[in-house]
Amino acid sequence: MVSIILDPGHGGSDPGAVYKNYQEKVFTLKISYLLKNQIDNNYKNVIVYLTRTGDEDVSLKQRYTMSNQIKPSLFISIHCNAGGGSGFESYLRQHPSDKEIFYRDVIHNSIALLNRKYKLTDRGKKVRDMDVTTYNLYPAMLLEVLFIDNPQDLKFLIDENYLQEWCSVIATAIASIFKLESKIETIPVQPTPPPEKPIEEVTPPPEYKEISEKMIDINDKIKDVKNKINNIFDEVINKLDELIKKLS
Repeated sequence: MVSIILDPGHGGSDPGAVYKNYQEKVFTLKISYLLKNQIDNNYKNVIVYLTRTGDEDVSLKQRYTMSNQIKPSLFISIHCNAGGGSGFESYLRQHPSDKEIFYRDVIHNSIALLNRKYKLTDRGKKVRDMDVTTYNLYPAMLLEVLFIDNPQDLKFLIDENYLQEWCSVIATAIASIFKLESKIETIPVQPTPPPEKPIEEVTPPPEYKEISEKMIDINDKIKDVKNKINNIFDEVINKLDELIKKLS
């Protein structure tokens, strides 16, 4: 069984980055739930955990300790960036394993491809020591979705369709990494047979109809002649019989 831990950054008394009335902790929890639903609804033999399920305080130590206890196939921490930049970036620990690099490359490249469609910046694949990755005994990464304090980025963070797409490409990438089987069974389309053409009664052209009627008339006349000949023949035979009787 494949297991994924999604870690919605911040929460409770820690709002994370704040811009106007927007708080990072709200976005990270919403995105984590959307991603969990995408995976749960579309793939078999995978279980998804959340390090927090509501607006609650969860320490960094609690987050990586939970991971070390569950022993997941992959741990993904979800964050929104701030500080005047724009775009998406991903992080691994300072000395990642080959497996982590592979996992991160598949997921990062999938997101970058989506963002290219919307002309959102790819800030690159980075390494940095962060508690949730550094002290994690299992493959772990941190994703900075977009910048909450950039008005252009913010338009996408509050766009439900974009967030669904963002989560969909990650779910697909995870499925590709772990060879997950889809829950949606495709039914092969049977070719539709051509409709049977009804047998039409063929009406002969007028000239053939006229010929046919003449042939019927001729046949009738021939039958009449045959009958007359048979009658004459019978009369002749009768006459001969009478003559023979007289002679005898």
